[in-house]
Amino acid sequence: MMKPKGTSNKNNFTFSREIDLRLPSDRKTPTVTAISVNGSGRMVAADLDNTCIKLINTKSGECMSSTVSTCCIPLCNTECSKKYRPWAVSFIDEDRAVVYVPSAGKLIFVDTRNDQLSFVKELINHKQCRRLAFCRGRLYVTYGSPAKKVIILNTDDTILKTFSNEYFSEPCM
Repeated sequence: MMKPKGTSNKNNFTFSREIDLRLPSDRKTPTVTAISVNGSGRMVAADLDNTCIKLINTKSGECMSSTVSTCCIPLCNTECSKKYRPWAVSFIDEDRAVVYVPSAGKLIFVDTRNDQLSFVKELINHKQCRRLAFCRGRLYVTYGSPAKKVIILNTDDTILKTFSNEYFSEPCM
């Protein structure tokens, strides 16, 4: 029997508190498809059923700001008839996060400074994205059928590398 080499670094996790992701403006029970937490304890959450992105303080367990709606236009009003549902989210630095909105084919960048969410920019033409991650200045984006690929890009949408072959079924992270 082979044993893995190296050391084991076991971390014990304990329950700290519940975090209520509901906001007075929610029309439905939150359905969170992804979260990302930065080093200072801020969390962004993609709420699928309320078609929005939420900012939460993990230390207090409270939603800190109003949401940024994932609407058909960057700055949405409450009367918008075509709201898109966010799916994936990742912090890209201490203040900014990127959110994927599948039906719109968009990556939406938001800022979390001053405990408020604000729209920064959006990248288009990202249909069929499944998941995203950010590491060392690069955004890693996986795509499902029919593309079945992983791309590495920077935050201005320049593709640095693409991985794809017939063995990818539905790549995700």
